[in-house]
Amino acid sequence: MLQTQDPPSPPTCPDRTGPTPLRGTPPPLPVVELADADDFRRLAQRHLLRCRRDGRPLSTLIVQAHADPAIGEAQRLQLLAECARRLRSRVRSTDVVACWHGTHFGVLLPHCEPQHAEAVRLRLLAHAGGPYRLAAQLLALDLHGAAISVAAP
Repeated sequence: MLQTQDPPSPPTCPDRTGPTPLRGTPPPLPVVELADADDFRRLAQRHLLRCRRDGRPLSTLIVQAHADPAIGEAQRLQLLAECARRLRSRVRSTDVVACWHGTHFGVLLPHCEPQHAEAVRLRLLAHAGGPYRLAAQLLALDLHGAAISVAAP
């Protein structure tokens, strides 16, 4: 009798490990998976308390990624996973990249002044939107938001 196994369920949030690091470099920190925006607010609140204790600002970026629905679910998940890796690779090791609902990304930038947060925002938008090469296709994401909020000490 032939037995089949159910395929593993796709992650709710793409990527947890990032790309393979170069020899001698520490691996990037994972993307933090969250259930919803309320989890992100709680995470941001904890970081805000630490920054206030240090007398430093906390900058926050919110990005929503949209993939063309015509590409199919498997490619959409791969595309979002690559987006998560790119976001994580473009920020400092002390920054936090979080994801919820698979398409919403929050970036916490502790000790980051507003003018630096704007530079990070521009860098993330330039690199995380694409293009991405998946299955011999060039694909892109439509990134919305990238709002910046800065909490001063």
